[in-house]
This record gives sequence, C-alpha cells and structure tokens, in this order.
Amino acid sequence: MGYGNYLVRVQTTYHFRFTLPPLSIGNSRPIQIKRSLALHDTKTAKKLSSYLAGQLELFMTTSNLGLVGMDQEARKRVLFAYLDQQIQEWKSVHAHGPRLTKEEHQERLQEARAQRQDCLWNIQSSNLKPSLEKVKTLYQQLGIDQEATKDDAYSLAKIEALFYQFVELTLSGDIDKAERLVEKQKPIEANTPVQQNIPAQPDAPLISVLIEEYLIEHKNSWAPRTLANYTSDLKVFQRQIKDIPINLYTKQDASKFREQLKTLPKNNSKSGEPIGTRRANNILTNVTTFFSWCEKEKDVIDHNVFYGKSLPNSNSDEGRERFTDEDLLKIFSHKRFTKPDKKRMFNFWVPIIAYYSGMRLAEIALLRKQDIIQDHDIWAFAIKPFQIDDKKRTIKNKKSTRTIPIHSDIIELGFLDYVKDCKGELLFDTKRANHKHDDAIGKSFGVFKKGLGFPEGKVFHSFRMAFMDIAAQQNLDLTLIKDFVGHSHSGDVTLSSYVSRASVERLNEQLLTKIKFPLSLPSILK
Repeated sequence: MGYGNYLVRVQTTYHFRFTLPPLSIGNSRPIQIKRSLALHDTKTAKKLSSYLAGQLELFMTTSNLGLVGMDQEARKRVLFAYLDQQIQEWKSVHAHGPRLTKEEHQERLQEARAQRQDCLWNIQSSNLKPSLEKVKTLYQQLGIDQEATKDDAYSLAKIEALFYQFVELTLSGDIDKAERLVEKQKPIEANTPVQQNIPAQPDAPLISVLIEEYLIEHKNSWAPRTLANYTSDLKVFQRQIKDIPINLYTKQDASKFREQLKTLPKNNSKSGEPIGTRRANNILTNVTTFFSWCEKEKDVIDHNVFYGKSLPNSNSDEGRERFTDEDLLKIFSHKRFTKPDKKRMFNFWVPIIAYYSGMRLAEIALLRKQDIIQDHDIWAFAIKPFQIDDKKRTIKNKKSTRTIPIHSDIIELGFLDYVKDCKGELLFDTKRANHKHDDAIGKSFGVFKKGLGFPEGKVFHSFRMAFMDIAAQQNLDLTLIKDFVGHSHSGDVTLSSYVSRASVERLNEQLLTKIKFPLSLPSILK
C-alpha cells in the first residue's frame, strides 16, 4: 500500500522508497532504493520519509564523493549507509518531539546552529580536515578502494551544513522554510536519452573569452572599485596560464597556479618581493568566483576546480587587524569622544557607528538625512548607492545595498537629535572638495590612531573586523552577520543557493540585540 511518493507499508512496518533519476550520481539509468524505517505509526513514518527524501535530494545536488566513478553496487552501499545515518539522526532529534522540555529543545536547537556554523567556517577557512577524516572513515567502512580528496571533504561539509540548517529550521518550527530549503536543492530529471560516458566538449569556450564575458556581464552591477579588482586579478590569472578551453583546465592546473602565487612578485614586476598571503588569497577568491559563474551560470564545466584552494595565512600580523577590547577602550575614552569638537562631529559619530554596525567607512561618511528611516518601530540605516556631484557612495555588490537597524546605544547618545539638527543633506560634511568625505575622515582617523600608538595594521576597517569577530565569537548566525555587514554570498555555494535577505526586524531581534559588545559607550561617554 502506498503513502505518498516515498512511503510504503509492508505488513505493519513502513519502508522508505526513493527513485534516483538518471545522471543524479553518475547512474545511466534510474535507481530505486528501499529501506525499512522500523516504524509502525503512520504520522511519524510520513514525517521521516519526507525528511529522508529532502536529504537525498540535497545529497545528490551537492555531493561528488567519488560516486560518479563507482560502480552501481558501490553507489548503493554509500546511499544505504547515508540513509541509515540520517534515520538515526532524525530519530535522535525528533523521536521525543513534544515530550522534550523547553530547555532540552533549546539545547538541541543551539547545538544544530553551532554545528552548522562550524561547517561553514570550515568551508570558508578551508579547514576541511574534520570532513576529510569522515570521508576516509566512510570509504573504509564501505570497503571502497578510493583515496579521499579535499574536494570530497568540501562536498561533505556542504552536505552537513545543509543538514544542520534543515534541523535548525525544523526545531525552530519554520517547517515551510525547511521545505523550501529542500525544494531549492531538488535535481532536474533528464528528459533526453543519456549516454553512459559523456565526453568533454571540445568546443567549450576559451578561458579568455569567458573572462571577457564575465566582466562585461557584471560591469553595470558592480561598483567601479570591485570591477577594477576583478579585472586586475583575472589578468594575473591569465598571465600565468595557457589560454585553453575551460573544460580542459584541471585540478592539477589550479594547484599549479596556487603554487605560482606564492612566489609572484609585487606590482606586476618580473622579480622582487612576492605578494603577501592576503593578496594571493584575494586573487584566488576572485578566480574561484569566476569559475563558480562558469559552472552555475554558463554550465561549461562540471565542477569548480578552485574550491578549497586558499593559502593558509601563516603570518597573523599580515594585513589589517581587528581592534581588541583594550584598543577600543583606549580609543573611546580619549577626549576626542569624551569632549568632542562641535565643529567636527564626524570624528565623534563615524567611529561610534562603525563600532556598533560594522559599516564600511564610505557607507557611513556619505550618509544622508533621508537614509535614517523607521522600519515599523525600529530606526535603521538605509544603505544604497547614490550620486552626489562627482562622488558615488561605494556599494561593493548587491548585498551591500541593505537596511540595518541602529543600535540603541547610538540613539541613547543623541544621534537622532544630531540628524534632526543637521542643516545640509549629508550628515558628515567635511567640506572636502568633490564630496570626498570618506577620504577626509579616514585620514583624520589615521592621524588620531597613530598618535595613540597603534601599528599600521590597525586602521578604520578594524572596527568592521571587530564587529564581525565579536558577533562570530558569540556563535550568532553567520548568514545574519553577512547580511548585516553587506557581505555577498557569491562563490559560497552552500549559502548562495538558498539564503535570502534578512528583514530589519530579524536583524534587530536575532542579531544586533543579542551581540554583547565589550564596551557600553553611553556609560563611558556620559
């Protein structure tokens, strides 16, 4: 007797049944798998079968754990092992559902959030060792004679992050969103006959052609600085490689380019001091994003050979650093803030806003009266591109255009009164020609921080780094942090496939009000 698409009953026991479409994991024909759920209750069995279907669809969409190269029986062994694990996970989380105490429910919810954030940090930092060990163990258990790679670890980390996202949404009671998460990951079934061996397409475009098309496509949506950065970095990439069809560019080629970056001289010279790790990783990130576009948008490659190729940063002092709690106290206890210059109030307000919001200097320096809005009963910054004479507020990407809540401490310090009393359109008019107020404020802060004895690595951007680190260290939702500071999910397949922009109310309630800032500025400055 059938129960929906995934559930069948054999005598009194329910079984899960699922048909994998052709090509989903390298199979030339559909594969049907069936597993006992060891359940007799119809309602519980329906919930579990629906969950398993979603997990398998996520697994097929995100996994490349060597499945394509395996034979049919080996693939089935992997899938059955995966199903058994998911059944056990689901039962451990949901078996006692309504009978859980409120404390137990919150504990499991927090555990799912922490596990998902660990997976996402592993993906972003390329610290995939835990996932690699899990893949190796899985291969050993299944008797698969195949060496696990970092790409396999990356795929497993994505699957785990999606799993914990699903668990978190389910435990939070947001069943509709959990179902939409699964829906977005469903594979598209092939409608045409499939050959078992699909050869590489000899007529795939050259890398140079795709780079040119990529830059043209994003020319109008990127800020000029962002476009210049991508153009420069992709030119570096082109100079180091042969211009070949992109589907012929291999993992070995990507590894070779990664090694070349370690010794690449600065400023496009032929010899001299090599670029730093930060610069090299910026290039790798932009190249990875380009290859992701080729994979997801142009469909000219099967997978991104640059995933997980970032260089480890062995020098923690390289580049910019965040402000420590001691640094922040040193800054805000200075007379620049305790006795501010009434004629140069930008020196007072701009760092305070940066401390409580993580906004970029250019975003704050060009705030206008009309950018301070009320979203229902929440005061907020509306950050969007605009042109004022010859100056454009820098908006790095689509995610940078956002509306974020204003922290209550900023309001308590009298910011709304300051806005009301401003005579001009701009809140922080430095009288600099061509409205280069961010340059003027940045240079002023640079002189100030140098006078306090801060090293070169600590700059105005260190406020932004401090904000993100403070929020991340408190295990708050990484996707909300990204939405708040205006970071794009581009290149991060796990997030970009399903994350939508958070509302002002959600950013306020689930992030800003939960951040425990090391300093309460009203207490210091009043």
